[in-house]
Amino acid sequence: MCNCYSEMKEKLSDHFASKAPEGSTEIDIDLKGYMFGITNDGGMVHRASHDVTVKYQAPKKGGGMKNVTNKTFLRAKHCPFCGVDYAKSEEAAREAAAGPDIEYLK
Repeated sequence: MCNCYSEMKEKLSDHFASKAPEGSTEIDIDLKGYMFGITNDGGMVHRASHDVTVKYQAPKKGGGMKNVTNKTFLRAKHCPFCGVDYAKSEEAAREAAAGPDIEYLK
């Protein structure tokens, strides 16, 4: 898995630290558009995502219309910064964590 999220936060922090008045401290970067998720094997993933809000008018049973709001999200398949395929990089990371596939001779 890429580490673009951490790299971008660090670059943004460095950039704004250089632009801030002398003596400024505690620069906090809140990089929106990312979510944590839990995988089937109990691991955690960090992916780019975007909130989606859908609003529309729906008919009521008794007549008239009502406002309806639904919220969901879109989760990216690829890193928006480097283009790495999240699924492939997560699979490679799991394989690396499992260690080499070695058969020991007895």
